[in-house]
Amino acid sequence: MSQPAELTSTDAEGVPLRRDPRGAADAPAAARPLSARRGLRKSLRGGGKILVVDDESWVRTLLTDYFTEEGYCVRQASNAEDALAAVRQNHPDVVLLDLGLPGKDGLEVLKCIRRDDPKVAVIAIGGAQELALAQATLQVGAVDYVFKPFNLDQLDHAVRSSMNTLKLFDEPDPVAFAFCQVQGVTIVTPKRNLDAGAASQMKVMLAELIERGASKLLIDLVAVGYVDSSGLGALVSAMKEARAIGGDLKLCAVKDEVCGLLRLTGLANHIAVYSNRQDAVASFL
Repeated sequence: MSQPAELTSTDAEGVPLRRDPRGAADAPAAARPLSARRGLRKSLRGGGKILVVDDESWVRTLLTDYFTEEGYCVRQASNAEDALAAVRQNHPDVVLLDLGLPGKDGLEVLKCIRRDDPKVAVIAIGGAQELALAQATLQVGAVDYVFKPFNLDQLDHAVRSSMNTLKLFDEPDPVAFAFCQVQGVTIVTPKRNLDAGAASQMKVMLAELIERGASKLLIDLVAVGYVDSSGLGALVSAMKEARAIGGDLKLCAVKDEVCGLLRLTGLANHIAVYSNRQDAVASFL
């Protein structure tokens, strides 16, 4: 979860920021100079499609202007019905979902989005006092939960992390690896044994995933019957890197032969192993 950020009372040019009663920390786009908004941007520009879902018009305008300037294609929806229609028709990469929409429970909207387009990354936005709701959204399938009051840098980081993970899913050899993201956990499924060649590719790929912010990694070994020393080295290296940034790497669906190797090398004492994917994902929450 993205933690509440400490907010300043003025923008980059000394213009006071109006705090909205619902908790968003930034004033309407019209009240903030364009140069001040640009001052928040990082040098690395974005790319991809974003759907902003919020019943407050000024919030939609603020986020649309900001992420459009960052290089994204941005659409808006002010209610649950329009949001679900936009997901089905436009297939956004990321949805910024305000959980306080009138007329429909935010969790139900999230469930519908995940049902209609399981690949979309949903970043939920809600109150800092609603910790139970934050946990529930991650369990349902949100990739992140951003607390109000939020700032643009905070939301920008969450979007970039989601976009980078989605982009990486298309980069490795689809014959060698399959990817998906469930409840904020990035699942990597090797499609063949982890010999020296596959292990080398996986080591590079996992390091890049971690660098892009995917700290919760699950390696599904259902199709792997053999792992050599290079494969074990790749797993250990990625596990250390993930833990260094507060995450972890775990294994699931491990065959008996591979389990025996993990026990023989002592790695079974350091890497968590689960019999199935569902239990493994739940262990991260």
